[in-house]
Amino acid sequence: MLNKNYYVNIFFFILFILCFNEPIIRTSLTLCENTRNNLSLFNELIEKNRFFLKVILSIYIIHNISFIKNVIDKLKFIYFYYALLFIFSLILNDIKQNLIIFLNSFLFLNLIIVFYLKFNQKNLFKLIYIYLLIIISLSSLEIIFNLSDYYIVCEINFTKLNIAGFTLSKNQLGLFIFLFNFLHFFVFNQTNKKFINFSLTLYSIIFLIYIDSITSLFITLLLYSIFFLKKKKESFFIFIFVLLLFIFYFNSDFLLDLVGRDQTLTGRINVWFDIDIRNNLNFLFGNGLGKSKFTLVDNAYLISLYELGLILTIIYFIWIFVNSNFIFDRINIIFFTSLVYSITEGGTLIYSNTFYVLILISIYLKKKLFYLNEKNSSFNNKF
Repeated sequence: MLNKNYYVNIFFFILFILCFNEPIIRTSLTLCENTRNNLSLFNELIEKNRFFLKVILSIYIIHNISFIKNVIDKLKFIYFYYALLFIFSLILNDIKQNLIIFLNSFLFLNLIIVFYLKFNQKNLFKLIYIYLLIIISLSSLEIIFNLSDYYIVCEINFTKLNIAGFTLSKNQLGLFIFLFNFLHFFVFNQTNKKFINFSLTLYSIIFLIYIDSITSLFITLLLYSIFFLKKKKESFFIFIFVLLLFIFYFNSDFLLDLVGRDQTLTGRINVWFDIDIRNNLNFLFGNGLGKSKFTLVDNAYLISLYELGLILTIIYFIWIFVNSNFIFDRINIIFFTSLVYSITEGGTLIYSNTFYVLILISIYLKKKLFYLNEKNSSFNNKF
C-alpha cells in the first residue's frame, strides 16, 4: 500500500508539470508568431500564478535538500555546467533576465533530481509516460473528430494550419510522440507486446505525417531502426545511417518534396544565414540567455552559440556526444537523437525546461547512479 508521502510527491509532480509544461487549451485561431495568445481561463490562471507555483516548488526542494546533497558529488558535470552558466549570467548583458532564466532552469533541474530520488526511477518514468499518453490521446481525439477549430495559423492567407492539439505547437506534439515511443520501447522495453508495438509504430508514423512534424518523424524512425535491429547488428546501423545521409545529400530535392519541404527547411536556413555572427555575436561568452529571439531560428546549436558563446556550447554538446554511444547501451539513443533534433529545433538545451530535457536528465541520472552503485557494490564485495 502506498504511503501518504507518495501522494504528496505526486501532488508536487503535478504542480511541476503545470508550472513548466501545462496542457494548452485555445479559445480561437492563433497566429504562429505568438502561440500563447488566445488561451483558455485555465492557462491564464496558470500564467498568473506561475511565480507562486515556483515558490511552492522551491520550498519543496529546500525541504528535500538532503536528497540533492547525496548526489551532488555523483553529478559533478551537471553542477559544474550550471556554475559556469551562473557566472556567465552575471557578466552578460541584461543580468536580470539572465538570472531569471537561470533560476528557472536550476529549479527545473533540481526538481527532476528530487523526483527521481523520491520515486524510484520506474515510477518517475511511468508518471512521465502517463502524462504524455494523456496529452497525445486528447490531442488525437480533438484532431480526429474535429472537436475544435482553434488551430495555429502559420501563414497570412490562412492556408497552413499548425495542428498542435493540447500543446504549444505541432513540433511540441511531435516531440511528445517521439518521447512516448522512446519510453515505451527503450525504458520499459516492451518487446513481447507485438500487436501494441505494431499499432503504436503505425499510428505514430501516420499521425506525425498528418500533423506535418517532420523532424519528430525522422528521429522517431531512427528510434525504430535501433529498436528493431538485433543488438549484434547495431554497428551495421551506423553504416546504413551514413549511407542514407549520402543518399539524402544527392537526392535532397526529391526527398524534401515528398514531405512538403524545400532546401530552406521551411525558411529556417535562410534565417540562420541572416544572423550576422560577426557583428552580433559575443563569440566566446554569448549575448545572454533568451537573447536569440529570431523568427524560426529553431537550431539549438545556433541558439546556444548566440546566447552562451563558444565555450559553454562546446562543453554542453561534448557532454551530449559522449553520452550518445547507443551501441554500448541502447538507452543512449536519447542523447544521439538530441544531436539530430538540435539541427532544426531548440528544445534540447538544458535551460529550455522542456520534456526532452526532463527525460534527458532522468536518463543521465539512471545511467550515472546505476553505474556508481554497481561500482561501489563491486568494491565492497572485494573486501
